[in-house]
Amino acid sequence: MNEPGGPESEAVIFAVVFSLVLFFILNWAFFQINLNRVSYNLWRPFYNNLRRIKSYNIRNKEPLLLQKTSVREFELFNQAVLDFTNKTQSAYNQLREFTENTAHELQTPLSILLAKVELILKQTELKSEERKELLDIKKTIVRLSGIHKGLNLLSRIRSIQYAGKIAKTDLEVNDIISESLETYEELIEYRNLEVQHNNGIQNRISSNEELVRIMVDNLIRNAIQHNVNEGKISITHQKQGFEISNTGVVNQPMGEDIFSRYHTKSTDDGRLGLGLAIVEAICETLEFSCVYEYRHLQHCIRISWG
Repeated sequence: MNEPGGPESEAVIFAVVFSLVLFFILNWAFFQINLNRVSYNLWRPFYNNLRRIKSYNIRNKEPLLLQKTSVREFELFNQAVLDFTNKTQSAYNQLREFTENTAHELQTPLSILLAKVELILKQTELKSEERKELLDIKKTIVRLSGIHKGLNLLSRIRSIQYAGKIAKTDLEVNDIISESLETYEELIEYRNLEVQHNNGIQNRISSNEELVRIMVDNLIRNAIQHNVNEGKISITHQKQGFEISNTGVVNQPMGEDIFSRYHTKSTDDGRLGLGLAIVEAICETLEFSCVYEYRHLQHCIRISWG
């Protein structure tokens, strides 16, 4: 007969304690595994919907689709999000259609006004003050016409982006830039600007030719308009993009709102401030990136893709 406290008794006690500890550890592990599984299955629809909400773009035609869930609170949240996005998309579509219709309807009256003013200036003997007032009116009409064309172009770009189907062809960006420089050659010579076009690297991309040409045209026109007489324009090509830099009237950084519509620090009233807004819209449509920097007393805009 074993005495209490003997080796065999201690072994039994150790076995019992070890079994209890192992039992509690296994139960705890089993509980944690089941808890994680239940939690994962419970929250999976929520995180799936969260990813869909993050990737949702109001310019897409397709409405936001969320995964259904058996959890009442999540379903109420999904319904609130769907109601909000549907109302927002509807308001965006109405605003887009209003902008397109307004841009279309304004063209005819502006053309008529400009033609009548020019007719009066040509055919009527006017006093100097009256002629000056008519010239101011003509200048205002031309400015309105320019704003109309810019807004119409922005509307067209947004419509292409909204449609989601962009026709692409193989393009040589170097050639497009060279052709645009030739278009503005007389203005460049008139302002006595020094242009350096380093086209050693061939930039061949697959993109929409019309939008790329409009983007390049607006960048070069912006570099000319906001430059100083006898200033400099430098165009350098990189493997995945190009950069246009120019001297300017404003010798300080322009700030993050340089791509905002109508933003300009120029004192010239004839400048609309739409060029870089158009560039940004095109970059968003073509999935390019446009970055502004101020280096060595020059304003630099870098366009990148790929």
